[in-house]
Amino acid sequence: GDGDGDGGAGGPDGPGRALSASFSEPVRVLATSPLGVVLDKPSGVRTERLLEAAAAQLRLDLRAVSRLDKGTSGCLAVAVGEAGFQELKAAFAGRAVDKAYLCLVEGLFERTALPAGVSAAAAAAA
Repeated sequence: GDGDGDGGAGGPDGPGRALSASFSEPVRVLATSPLGVVLDKPSGVRTERLLEAAAAQLRLDLRAVSRLDKGTSGCLAVAVGEAGFQELKAAFAGRAVDKAYLCLVEGLFERTALPAGVSAAAAAAA
């Protein structure tokens, strides 16, 4: 999800701005292009902390175009510079970016059928 208290869409410093924060581990870069990079975001780390650390490590102007919740791990696409920010922002807004989510659980849980016409999202929100 995108709403984890990381400062909202773009954070308090404005859209696409990295926020100052500390991060003590090397950031794993999974892919690069002239317009963006894909970072390995570990669970328990806020998007802004990862972005700040990656920007310092790579010496690039990195800008958030989406967020992952603090408790979520995964691949985080971030823009490089203003051109990358505008391009990736448009791709996310136009739904040209495919997102996939996988949830791993431990233990047993009871399977329950949803009533006809009720979506899983609506049931979770209830």
